[in-house]
Amino acid sequence: MLAAFIALTHAQARVLHYEASTGHARQSWCPRAGADRYIDDGWTALSRAAALGDEAAVARSLEEGALPDMPDGSGYAPLARAVHGGHFNAARALLKAGAWVHLTSSGDGASPLEVAARAGDTRLVQLLLNASAKK
Repeated sequence: MLAAFIALTHAQARVLHYEASTGHARQSWCPRAGADRYIDDGWTALSRAAALGDEAAVARSLEEGALPDMPDGSGYAPLARAVHGGHFNAARALLKAGAWVHLTSSGDGASPLEVAARAGDTRLVQLLLNASAKK
C-alpha cells in the first residue's frame, strides 16, 4: 500500500513539475485519466506540449502513458496542435507514437494534412503524406 502511494506521489510530482516549469501550474491537483488529464483550460499536457513544439515534453507525456490522439477540451488532438503551430519535430514524435494522421479535429474539422497544406508547410505536408502511406 505504501509503495503504491509513493509511486502515485512520484507521478503527480512529475506532472506538477511540467506544469510549473511551463508556467501552467495550478493550486489544486485533480487527477484525471493519468497522463491524459486536463491541466488547465481544457488542455492536456500532451496537447500543450505539442502546441508549443516542446519535443522533450511530448516525449515525456507519451512515456507517461498519454494517448497520442486524446483531444483536448476544444476538440483538437495533439497532432493537430503540433501541425497548427508548424512544429515538425513534435508532429514526427506523435506520428512515431501512433497518432492517427487522418484524424480530423472537432475544433475546425480539418485534418492535419489540410492544415499543413493551407499553411504551405511543405516539410509537414511531406511528413504527413509519408505517414498516411504507411497506414
